[in-house]
Amino acid sequence: MSTETLFGIPANAHILGGACIGKDDTKAVIDKNNMVFNCHNMMICYGSMISANPGVNPSLSITAITERAMSKILSKSKNELINRREIV
Repeated sequence: MSTETLFGIPANAHILGGACIGKDDTKAVIDKNNMVFNCHNMMICYGSMISANPGVNPSLSITAITERAMSKILSKSKNELINRREIV
């Protein structure tokens, strides 16, 4: 058994928490699309968006959430305009 299992001490190289996902800036730092509230064109795409240690290596979760966030970025070449809070 590992130290993490025996003592409940997270043994994780990823810094987690600090920029939680939520509905508004009163209880969160970023929205469901990883956009920082009250900051134009700023995204957070790393472990800080995961609110707690999941007990396993979070690399795949971080990658999946980040890939989803990147898919929401609009192409400049298409000149698409959309309110970033309306992206589904």
